Amino acid sequence: MIRITRFLALSFVMAAGSANAQGDDAATGHLRTFCSGD
Repeated sequence: MIRITRFLALSFVMAAGSANAQGDDAATGHLRTFCSGD
């Protein structure tokens, strides 16, 4: 039971990190557009 709980917790943390990383695409695109001359 402890192994399953650890696995689920680790999976949740990894999934949350992936979702957070994907959310930055719009901001990165705006930075590239407006800061390309720098």
